[in-house]
Order: sequence, then structure tokens, then C-alpha cells
Amino acid sequence: MHVEDLSQLTVAVAEFALRNPDKTTASASSKGWENLIYSGVDSHTWGPVAKVLGDLLFARGETSKPSAIEIAEGEGILYMFGGNSFLAPSKKAKALGFRPKQKDLVHSMRDALPA
Repeated sequence: MHVEDLSQLTVAVAEFALRNPDKTTASASSKGWENLIYSGVDSHTWGPVAKVLGDLLFARGETSKPSAIEIAEGEGILYMFGGNSFLAPSKKAKALGFRPKQKDLVHSMRDALPA
């Protein structure tokens, strides 16, 4: 999530809590988890992210070939830093009326790392 969107979500949560104090107390049995709000609003897999990053680095002359390289399971030290798919659409954030305004991760990368 883009930091500008995160700040808007923080404001939405604070405004809801101030308007609805009776709805912001979690039951003791939940240990507070009932009030957990994920800040994610989208999902992605790391494959397209790695491909775009590889293409951008190649365009800048930072790598010898475009795209991403595949690392076999358990192979080398880079495997330890691998990721998995990310899925964090927040039903609670959407229920507060929150909708992100910034671009998704892949498009944000293209803007942040110009060729």
C-alpha cells in the first residue's frame, strides 16, 4: 500500500473510532484481534513484480539480461529471501469506505525506478 493511501486509511479508522466508541472495544476473548485492520487492499504474486524489476534494472544497464531469474527451491542464499503470493484485501477497510487512490505495486515500481 502506498504511504499516501495508508495515511488516508489511518484517518478513516480514527474517525470511525471517534464516532463509534461502542464499536471499538474488542471482546476479552479475542485478545484485540477483532479490531485488527489489515492495511492491504489488493493482492499480487511476486513473479510479475520480479519481472518488472528485472526489466527496469536491465534498461538502466544494471543487469546483463531483462526479466527475472528463476531460483530453484532451496538453491543458494537468495532462496532464503524469496517470497510468496500476497493477498490482503481488507474487508474492514472497505467497510469504512476506504478506497486506495495510488497505483498498484507494479505501476508504482515503474514510476519509482525510471529507465
